[in-house]
Amino acid sequence: METRELEQKKLFFENPREYYRQLVNSSEGKIFSVEFVKKNGELRKMNARISVKKGVNGKGLKYNPFERGYLVVYDMGSDGFRTINIDTIKDISLVGIHKDYLKG
Repeated sequence: METRELEQKKLFFENPREYYRQLVNSSEGKIFSVEFVKKNGELRKMNARISVKKGVNGKGLKYNPFERGYLVVYDMGSDGFRTINIDTIKDISLVGIHKDYLKG
């Protein structure tokens, strides 16, 4: 494994929230796929992106989602913003990057 890959794997196991935040931010607004467990227990796969301006009213959230363990993304299938619990992410794929450390 390359040094960068080992560093990413180490960050994943030490601080998965920060790892996923960095990974999603590295997408730079490009579409990515994420699979996670919804609050009701259902497994959900979503094509999403960040840095979307559509539908933004300028008020913003009244809390910092990352501090609470969430990622706010734009769901490309439903054309709306969604909040994903970082702790329930099972798989994430960006162009050229597929991270699935939990499945081996």
